[in-house]
Amino acid sequence: MKKIVLILTTLLCCGFSNAQKEASNWYFGDQAGISFNLDTDTVTAVSDGQLATEEGCTSISDVNGNLLFYTDGRTAYNANHTIMPNGNGLKGDASSTQSAIIIPKPDDPNIYYIFTVDSDSIDGSDFGFNFYEVNMTLDGGLGDIVPGSETQLINNTSEKLSAVLKNCETGDIWVITFANANGSSNTNNTFYAYQVTNTGVITTPVTSPAGISTSEARGYLKFSPDGAKLASANVGSGLVLYDFDKDTGTVTFNQTININFPSPQQSYGVEFSPNNNLLYVSTFFTSGGDINDPNSQYGALLQYDLTAGTAADVNASQEIIDERQTYRGGLQLGPDGRLYRAMSDTYNNGNPFLSVVNNPNQVGQACDYQHNAIALTNDSRQGLPPFITSFFSENIDIIQNGTNTTNLPLCTGDTYTLMAEDIPNATYTWTQDGLPLAENDFDLFISTPGVYRVEIEVSGESCGELIGEAIVSYFENPIANAPGNLQACDDDGDGSADFDFSTQTATILGSQDPNVFGVKYYSSVENANANTNIITGAFQNTTNPQTIYARIDNVNYRRCYDITSFQIRVFNTPIISASNDFEGCDSDANPMDGQTEITLSDFNADVLGSQNPAFFNITYHETQADADDGINSHPNNYTNQTPFLEPLFIRIENINSTNCYTTGSIN
Repeated sequence: MKKIVLILTTLLCCGFSNAQKEASNWYFGDQAGISFNLDTDTVTAVSDGQLATEEGCTSISDVNGNLLFYTDGRTAYNANHTIMPNGNGLKGDASSTQSAIIIPKPDDPNIYYIFTVDSDSIDGSDFGFNFYEVNMTLDGGLGDIVPGSETQLINNTSEKLSAVLKNCETGDIWVITFANANGSSNTNNTFYAYQVTNTGVITTPVTSPAGISTSEARGYLKFSPDGAKLASANVGSGLVLYDFDKDTGTVTFNQTININFPSPQQSYGVEFSPNNNLLYVSTFFTSGGDINDPNSQYGALLQYDLTAGTAADVNASQEIIDERQTYRGGLQLGPDGRLYRAMSDTYNNGNPFLSVVNNPNQVGQACDYQHNAIALTNDSRQGLPPFITSFFSENIDIIQNGTNTTNLPLCTGDTYTLMAEDIPNATYTWTQDGLPLAENDFDLFISTPGVYRVEIEVSGESCGELIGEAIVSYFENPIANAPGNLQACDDDGDGSADFDFSTQTATILGSQDPNVFGVKYYSSVENANANTNIITGAFQNTTNPQTIYARIDNVNYRRCYDITSFQIRVFNTPIISASNDFEGCDSDANPMDGQTEITLSDFNADVLGSQNPAFFNITYHETQADADDGINSHPNNYTNQTPFLEPLFIRIENINSTNCYTTGSIN
């Protein structure tokens, strides 16, 4: 059955590739740092950072990759690595997992917001979730925190925050944290999403129940680059995956992800692959409770395939990318498309390296994990700076079929509409197999295979250049040849029998290649269309007659299929009721020779007994073989050939199915 697809729904995904340079400079750990040069694809360790932070840190650069400022959530440093005039006393915490994140104000290149989440682990105080406005025109262009801009959003919160672009049209950004429903308890059960617009921070949040309740504040919270997913690592309280609606800011529980490891492990760092398909999790466990004994630490880096299928399939897809004696560490995508892992020996003792996943879109060991790949000038600790995750979106989704892939299989004769976001004043350039197409707006109607690509030039700096790609393949539609109906005999009178449908397969296939097309059987057309509840092995009918549906599909793309049907029917097998010999009088001209003419149909009533004569045919034969084969039957007016005593071989067959018969004999 040919499946026609036309997508006209609201778009879900938008990345902004030029903005990746805003993540070009990282400062973290014990005055450690790295700088990315995207033009040369190099990463350089730097030593000019001023942070001394166990965990929390963040930084921001301009669109050309020049450092603007950075902070541990308590102190803000400018590009000269000096404290901003009003940069002390921010209400984050160096021991908060994600102490701070920096958000640019849409449509204003001079204004930024620092969002902070506190922790009471160092000073015993928790000041909750706050934000500050930074004006880059102050202090001679080095920037300063605007006096009086401190705004408390939640009294008490966890150590988690993340941010993602809402859409390219407005440039609005969602900032999210995890806290209690009333904002004042240590029991976290609610997500708070705040929208940052070109008018500032909307202080009324969108709240969503988390589906869990925990007093554990630690662990990372991350959006996927496309903003469709949200992962929350809750240390000993589990790892949870959520769905996120960028249009509304609502969070919906998706599944709990189980850590299957030979020894106990707790989730800490989380990060998605650039293509949104894989989730990476850094885990740790301290045996004996001493967080400062290197020999008591053991950690791992795990990978989960979010496209594996069901929740159970996702859990089963776990790959152990690395395991060793090490403490916990954050994970963060870099602007170069690689994934970086913070290394630390214990809580108080860092490690002068970062580890790297070179190909984070690849499943399993193909992701190419490199331990201690980046040598630092000072120690890494447990944290790496978080950014707006849309900085790392690999491309936009122009297929929009919910599968997060660039591959688009179609059936012969199908058409499809590829769609990018309809952005005012944007310039759209479409190509097929590298050749330019005439289309110059946000959607493209296609009917042939090829590699389709759109490049979108966006006015302003919120999104820059967007790129979308679809690899379109076409697969042949099969034809389901109609087979004949199947019949079976009911030997025990229960109205049912076993059927083997594999005998129909060759007819349904006809001349089509069995290596390309497969045939399956179903008890309803709904199951056949959905490809569910496939009949395997022998099938016993549940009604009589019963319609069976056969689906033939292309094994390379099973949505190219056709359906036919046939009936199965069960017929009663008759029985011979007569048990006594038939007797007759020799009353012809020679009454002493033991031979006489007999009307065989006179015996039918005794042979059938209570069976309905309208459904059965009775014949009489000279031999058992003739009765079995249904040949050489006696005429109805028959003269016995053996005097006095002659065996008669009887055959009763169902007139609607002559294969349902019984034979026997009497004298």
